[in-house]
Amino acid sequence: MFIHPVMNDLCCLCVGLFSTPVIIDGQFEDWSGSEAPDTWLVEGASNKDYVFLHLQHPGPPRVIQHLDETLQLAIDLDGRTSTGCTDGSFQGCELILEMSPSKKGKAGGGVTARSWKDGGKWVNGSPYDFGFVMAPTFASREHEIRLDKSSLPNNGKRMRVVLQSGDDNPVITDFKQRSSGKVTAKRQSIPTTDADDIRVASWNIEFGGLLKRADTVKALLESLAPDILLIQELEDDQDEEAVSNFLDSLTTNDDWTVSMSPAGSGLRSAVATRLKAEPVDTFNRVTRSDAPGRTIRVAGLLIDDGNGLPILAVSLHLKCCGGLNEREDLTRISEVLSIREAISEAVAEHQPSGLVIGGDFNLVASPVPLDILRIDGQSMLGQSHQGNLDLSTPYHLDGRDTYTWYNAGSPYTPGRLDFILTGGELEQSDAFILDTSDLSTNEKRSLPANATRVASDHLPVVVDIKTVRP
Repeated sequence: MFIHPVMNDLCCLCVGLFSTPVIIDGQFEDWSGSEAPDTWLVEGASNKDYVFLHLQHPGPPRVIQHLDETLQLAIDLDGRTSTGCTDGSFQGCELILEMSPSKKGKAGGGVTARSWKDGGKWVNGSPYDFGFVMAPTFASREHEIRLDKSSLPNNGKRMRVVLQSGDDNPVITDFKQRSSGKVTAKRQSIPTTDADDIRVASWNIEFGGLLKRADTVKALLESLAPDILLIQELEDDQDEEAVSNFLDSLTTNDDWTVSMSPAGSGLRSAVATRLKAEPVDTFNRVTRSDAPGRTIRVAGLLIDDGNGLPILAVSLHLKCCGGLNEREDLTRISEVLSIREAISEAVAEHQPSGLVIGGDFNLVASPVPLDILRIDGQSMLGQSHQGNLDLSTPYHLDGRDTYTWYNAGSPYTPGRLDFILTGGELEQSDAFILDTSDLSTNEKRSLPANATRVASDHLPVVVDIKTVRP
């Protein structure tokens, strides 16, 4: 229930707590919210382990790490104004999170954190120091945040949050700690596939990590046992033969087929499989229609599912960075328009029955690039197919998160950048994101807790599929 009175220079929002668990997935099904807020709204919740916040704002969707003006969230961790900051609207607060922090008088990118010390001053830090996770990464009218209580000094069972957006009136939220439901989807080991499933893994293995950090990557791939592997960030000097030789060395002793995007951009994408496959000439070089000299990092391979059903598998790596409607955002849109055209051309030639598209979409601004492929994506398989492609909804094994990228040295916070779409005569039977810190103690004997972070700043995204004939 919302109570939203205006009190002079304050806008107070008092929120009740929930008995259901809060999952940071950008879906907002675990919040009450408001359909059409006329100002910033904040909901708060906490349990013994975490603090959760839900932000809503009026107007068009925004990228909260690329705002036009800095957004401040100040948190009074013990609910007492007599401790913490001693003056201003943030009196009593011990932590300030700044989205799009000011740099040289202008809002910058990312998130910063400042904590109050007993000596009476704010000390700069990183949001990663406080277990900060937020979703979604792309433009939205809503965002949800989680903080790790174990990293918050002197936290109590009652807290207060002050939201300050530019010169607007502050929004204040008070909430108490309550018990919340446990996440029921928790898994402590890597799921195995059913006998008739095909495992697809998409993984951006940072800066050529497939071969540069071969031992760690090999251990992870042997544990995941993918049948189809969509790889991003291979380097120009890493060719099909080198990648194939590495994959052939896995303990399964399979003969892998590899197809890569052309060298020249510095980074390459690849599709690899241990199933029977053949190249797709359409993907030898895909360029942007608005810039024919610019090669897109996309690769394709036609794969037999083992029962004579052909699947077109596509691995992509879209342009990085940028804010909403900025050059990089528009480049991603241009790239997927050309990729969609290339898929349609490949389908016309090879007539696949199934379609798999996966990779690093770099959705840090608009969600349009993903939507261009997803919405009415079945039609790429021909006139007999209608509707949207199926977007996988994988979670970490602990069931709490959906982020696929993490870099504690970056001003940007963990986000979901990697996606897998399927279509045609394919059905998704399972999906997960592998972070080895989620594994049980027994599993960590073969895979160290930090294995995925040693291998790359991206996490492997896995979807198990099966063919379903009409």
